[in-house]
Amino acid sequence: KVQAKDQGVPPRSAHAKLLIEVIDVNDNSPEISVTSLMTPVREDAEQGTVVAFITVSDKDGGKNGITRCSVAGSLPFKLKSNYKNDYSLVVDGPLDRENISTYEITVTASDEGSPCLSSIKVITVQVADVNDNAPHFTEPVIHVFVNENSPVGSKLCTISAIDTDSQTKVRHLGDQMQSF
Repeated sequence: KVQAKDQGVPPRSAHAKLLIEVIDVNDNSPEISVTSLMTPVREDAEQGTVVAFITVSDKDGGKNGITRCSVAGSLPFKLKSNYKNDYSLVVDGPLDRENISTYEITVTASDEGSPCLSSIKVITVQVADVNDNAPHFTEPVIHVFVNENSPVGSKLCTISAIDTDSQTKVRHLGDQMQSF
C-alpha cells in the first residue's frame, strides 16, 4: 500500500495498492540428475531396454524453466520421455562388446529462455559380454609332419584357437600324439 499526502492545510491524502511483479530472468541452467543407472548392459539387450532414469530440472520460471533433453551423436541409445522432465535412456540399436565395450553418452539439457542456457552430463555405460562368438583357429589349414615310429605321447605341435568373447576358455587340442 502506498500513500500520497499533500502539504496543504489541512493536509489531504490518498491511498493506493501497488502490485510489483518480479519478472524472471534466465539465470539458472538446467540440472541433469541420473536417478538410476543399470550398467553393465548385456550386448544382447533388446531395443527398449532401460539403461538409466534421468530427471531434468530448472529453477527458473515460465519459458526460462521449460527444458528439453537429447543425446548427442549417433549411438545405439536414445532418450524416451516418461513424464514432463523425466526420461529413460534406452537401448536403440545393436550392441557388440567386441567392437565397443564402453560408451560415453553425452546428455544435453537446454531451456527455452533467452538466452538459452544448457548443461551436459556424460553417462558411462559398460557393455557386458555374452558368448556370441565361436572360437577360430589362428590358421585355416595346419600341416603337421610326423616322423614314423615317433614315441606315443610325444609333442607334435601346439594348435591355438582364439575366442573374442571375454570369459571364454579355449582348450588346446591335438598337441600330443594319441594311440589309436
